[in-house]
Amino acid sequence: MINKIDIIKDCGIFKDFNWSSIVGIEEFKEKNIIYGWNYSGKTTLSRIFSSLRDKVIHDSFANGLFKITCDNKSFDNSNLSTFPYEVFVFNAEYAKENLRWEFDENINAIFFEVGDNAKISSEIEKIESIIISIEGNSNVKGKKEKPQAAIDEYNYFEVLFTQEAGRIKNDAFASLIEFNKGHLKRIKDRIIDDVDSYIIKSKDELEILTKTIKIKEAIPKVENILFDSSYISIFNAASEILSSVPIKSDVIAILDRNSKAFDWSKHGLQLHAANENCLFCGNTITEKRYRELVNYFQNESSRLKERIDVILNMIIEEENKLNNLNIPLSINDLNEGFQKEFIKRELHISNEILKYKNQLLKISRVLKKKSSEKIYSIVNINLDENRNVNLLNSINIFNELINKNNDFVDNFDDTIAKAREKYKDHLVALFLKQIKYLSKRNKFEKSIAQIENLNEQVKQYNTDIYKLNASKESDSAGSIQFNSFIQSFLGRNDIEIILNSSTKKFNLMRGNELAKNLSEGEKMAISFSHFFVKLKSIEEKGRLNSSIIYIDDPISSLDSNHIFQINSFLKEIFFDKVIVDPTKPKNFAWILKCRQLFVSTHNFEFLNLLKELPKKGGFGNKESKYFISRNNNVSEIQNLPSIFSTISSEYHFLFGEILEFTKNPNRSSSSKLFTIPNILRRFLEMYTLTKYPNMKEEVDTRAEVVFGKKESKRILKLLHYFSHFNSLDRMNTHSNFVSDIEHACDDVIELIKIKDKLHYDALEASTIN
Repeated sequence: MINKIDIIKDCGIFKDFNWSSIVGIEEFKEKNIIYGWNYSGKTTLSRIFSSLRDKVIHDSFANGLFKITCDNKSFDNSNLSTFPYEVFVFNAEYAKENLRWEFDENINAIFFEVGDNAKISSEIEKIESIIISIEGNSNVKGKKEKPQAAIDEYNYFEVLFTQEAGRIKNDAFASLIEFNKGHLKRIKDRIIDDVDSYIIKSKDELEILTKTIKIKEAIPKVENILFDSSYISIFNAASEILSSVPIKSDVIAILDRNSKAFDWSKHGLQLHAANENCLFCGNTITEKRYRELVNYFQNESSRLKERIDVILNMIIEEENKLNNLNIPLSINDLNEGFQKEFIKRELHISNEILKYKNQLLKISRVLKKKSSEKIYSIVNINLDENRNVNLLNSINIFNELINKNNDFVDNFDDTIAKAREKYKDHLVALFLKQIKYLSKRNKFEKSIAQIENLNEQVKQYNTDIYKLNASKESDSAGSIQFNSFIQSFLGRNDIEIILNSSTKKFNLMRGNELAKNLSEGEKMAISFSHFFVKLKSIEEKGRLNSSIIYIDDPISSLDSNHIFQINSFLKEIFFDKVIVDPTKPKNFAWILKCRQLFVSTHNFEFLNLLKELPKKGGFGNKESKYFISRNNNVSEIQNLPSIFSTISSEYHFLFGEILEFTKNPNRSSSSKLFTIPNILRRFLEMYTLTKYPNMKEEVDTRAEVVFGKKESKRILKLLHYFSHFNSLDRMNTHSNFVSDIEHACDDVIELIKIKDKLHYDALEASTIN
């Protein structure tokens, strides 16, 4: 069993309680009674026992610590899971945890679930909320919304694929090919791992490709440009002639000076012989003149002129070859895809031909000048020795274009097919890049995994709901016992709960009608009844004798008429008498049915009943009694003061507390300073009722009758201000009221002593130990 609560730190009103610091405090026994005012810390104690029950620290003790000793072993926040006993706790939280009160607007009535069913339904609601947080609804955006949006966006690619395939077929290829979504997706699957490499970066290449792929049939092949250059021969011969100087012999001046005369004479000499008449003038050509002409045309200057004529003829032939080069005449002579390059090459070769011709013209002119004017002089001039090289290079480059064009013609079908495939790859890659396909595919794949995971969670949650619904039980026999307890508590037979077989929930009936509302007292009676039914159930299963029970203030919402019913139920549930000697039936002893029992209360009358429980046969040293005192806003557990053994009622106890306070010479530092206003108020309520029990008005009215209007006004104003045990902050803020507390107590004692001396003497006598 639990021996003691060693430490309570920062748990509710218990700030730093230490069991060992309390002088003479007894350890817990089988039966333990705890008395304390409201807000003194009884609920905190019940939550410590709830932590033992749940084997996890209570939610309200997030920053708190407690330590208990049980069977001489220590248990605290760190090892609650190993606590060895089953614990059952009844407190204000029990009803919230075990009863689900619902109102059905359709039938305008209350129905509820109890015990495990209530917990199961609450758990189902939590799970359904989790499912909604995943699935979402019209009001909530679920976790699936974002990944589902990514999936929907990716799936929309099917529509985009269809649209893009149509654009590629009709716009890019002018409907020359068949191309649909299936074609696009096959290309996508092939290139997706390296999309960038399929995108054509070169504008020129892309321009050629866009034209090539639209060619329906090839233009015939074109011949290569053929050119046999004589430039080197012309250049060498001209260079040699220009640097040559003939020896002057047999000179005929006019022929040296006039090249036309030279040509005319040389040609005429071939037509005539000596002593013939000149065909031009008719005169006889003498032997001497004929010999002079022959000698002249055989001298060096004449032979040099002849060589010049030869080169000039070579230049003319070279020019003719240039003029007759077989260069394609039109851009249309080449296939689409080569035409743009044709323009560049044609311009380049034309420029080179022009430069070539200009160089030939330059050579021709200087040779003619040499022949006519400078036959006996060296002519210096810069000639381009490599002029033919540039032209030949230009021709070769042009021929390369022609060869490509011709190769295209030779391999037309294959080339077009490859070009179209390359362009399709480019277009699809560009499209995938533009729509961020890879990024969205990755999101899609992650989203699919997320959705699958969330679906699995929802599936598991639905399975859990199914199992929880399947595990619901509503025992009809239990409901009979349930009704019995409720009716006994309330002292009414018209209150009844009926199990609804279809919903597995309880309907609350008043007579033959469904109940439409419940008082707090009725709810407490139903809650406590359920607790007793549960204890009866565990007793039937043989578990009660090993269980620890904690009951916190079971009459908090019930009037004094129910105290005896509750006390009777406690006796029935928890105590049994055992015949000690069969030969002497009247000789018996009481035993506790559970392992250990704790009952707390704020009600003095109920305290006295608990002390006498069980009344006959005694309970000996198996019982401990405690008082929770709250001083300076800090609570601690003590042995129940001896005064509680001598006084017979709460009324006498309250008077004793007030009288003791008035006799204290250091009242301003008394530990009771913060609780005395409520003690005084409670005493005045009971005192005025004993004087005028038929007056149903508030204590203010009764006090005016008993003490007089003037005398009661100051006392009651002060008590109203400090009501409900929340006066600490008020006292700290309004210190002027503190001194009035002492005077109020003095006034009450003095007024009773004067106006009701016999009653006062009896009260004073009841407080003497």
